[in-house]
Amino acid sequence: LKSIKDLAKNNKDYDLMREKNLQIKAEHKKLENLKKTIIWNVLNKVLFNSWFLDYIFLEDLNFRNWEVKKLNKINANIFHWKLLSALNYKNKLLNWDLGHISKVFSEYTSTLCNSCWCISKSSRKTQDSFKCINCGCKSQADLNASINIAIFGLLGFITKDF
Repeated sequence: LKSIKDLAKNNKDYDLMREKNLQIKAEHKKLENLKKTIIWNVLNKVLFNSWFLDYIFLEDLNFRNWEVKKLNKINANIFHWKLLSALNYKNKLLNWDLGHISKVFSEYTSTLCNSCWCISKSSRKTQDSFKCINCGCKSQADLNASINIAIFGLLGFITKDF
């Protein structure tokens, strides 16, 4: 049998562990709320700045091939899914005229020049800038990828319609 002192010590450890678990759960809840806020703010900004949209194209990201930790893959996948769910919610339930929602192939969207159609990883040496090695076209990397996603969608390189 354990002595009363040992039981009291174990009880203190249990209380500390329970308190830490509650703190972790509270932090997770804050992160989830932050993700929701980001999704709705982005959607509202995009949708309210556009009176109507004929098409919405999303990049069909494949998180399985990403070289990141498993938890980051899961979070990214969930975030992408929640964004799509929120878009569908706004489109259907609120009866907004968002047009056609589709996912397009993600291959080469960040390494393809939207001016000359040259594909090169060397064109995107940093995360935020794009400079084509063929024609010298310069742009912000995310803008270049967004234009490519729109072009892919309009050309019919669609993986899934919603």
